[in-house]
Amino acid sequence: MRFALNHIATPKLSLADFLGLARRLGMPAIEIRNDLPDVVGTMPAGAVRAAAVASGVDILSINALYPFNVWSGDVPARALALVDYAQACGARALVMCPLNDGTPVPHGDLVAALRELVPILRQYGITGLVEPLGFPVSSLRTKREAIEAIREAGASDVCKLVHDTFHHHL
Repeated sequence: MRFALNHIATPKLSLADFLGLARRLGMPAIEIRNDLPDVVGTMPAGAVRAAAVASGVDILSINALYPFNVWSGDVPARALALVDYAQACGARALVMCPLNDGTPVPHGDLVAALRELVPILRQYGITGLVEPLGFPVSSLRTKREAIEAIREAGASDVCKLVHDTFHHHL
């Protein structure tokens, strides 16, 4: 099993210090974020790529497109921007989190959102990581529903499942 370090574990570290920590811990890969700490919104993708290459640490993913399963408003534009950034910084995947405020999202909307994401992910060569959150207020709680939606959307070649042990522990 290969492990990666999520930047949320040390949110006050700069990207350079975080990369150094990952290397010292023997972690070959990291996940950067667009929230806390906001690497995506504060650093050019080329600088992130250069720092990762210099440190010898891979960027596995960016966390996260939220709420990916509500394909309206600014979500399509943010999806495109995040996938573009992921490709430019050298990340291989984009974590996609469902609406998590107690509002139900119909299964058909989840499938429709994935169908919209598929061509974007394919065009940029980025994997979409669907993350059922497990929380009672999450609109996508179970891995079973996520897997069914990925299959129904014809997204199995570009979408995978994330199991976040922290969320499920809570």
